[in-house]
Amino acid sequence: TAGHLAMYITPKSLTISQLLSAESEQYVVPAYQRRYSWHEKQLWELLDDISLLEGNDTHLLGSIVCLTGHHTAGINKLELVDGQQRLTTICILLQCLADRLKTDGETGAAQDVERLLLAKALGEQPVLKILLDSLDASEFERHLANKDLDQPQNRNLAGAFSTFRKWIAEKRLADLGTFLYRLKNQCIVIRLEVSDAK
Repeated sequence: TAGHLAMYITPKSLTISQLLSAESEQYVVPAYQRRYSWHEKQLWELLDDISLLEGNDTHLLGSIVCLTGHHTAGINKLELVDGQQRLTTICILLQCLADRLKTDGETGAAQDVERLLLAKALGEQPVLKILLDSLDASEFERHLANKDLDQPQNRNLAGAFSTFRKWIAEKRLADLGTFLYRLKNQCIVIRLEVSDAK
């Protein structure tokens, strides 16, 4: 019928490793989205949920909704219309873990984690796997590079980095290894891809 909305929604259940493993994909948080807003309570709940996993248990982190454009050579940008808070938090946690692994000389393991956090097209420089096209963008990049911010504009964003770094600093490397394994392989996100949604 004329004016029919052609929307195709494909749900995929993915581990964090699978969600972030495609080198040619980049998740873009569009400028109209609200700023990063998770509070300390939500951060601790996430850490607890992952830490308490046993055996082959899985933990459902929830869903994210992406608008997919047409696949092209180079980097395929997926616009995150929902779930950006959750995905940003996961990326912050992974970066903080990678930094600790580097500090402890676990270079290979750190590179494995960092690979999840970068997107790369052949012959191009790598870019961030999650791009905040928002007011938080420059602070996010500075936090990722571990630069001190005297007066952060977004306290929640600064708080996520400091909470995770502090928690990680107090843990034994072997325990972090278990935690990282669970985060990558036992935490599930449902990715809903919406195409041709006009």
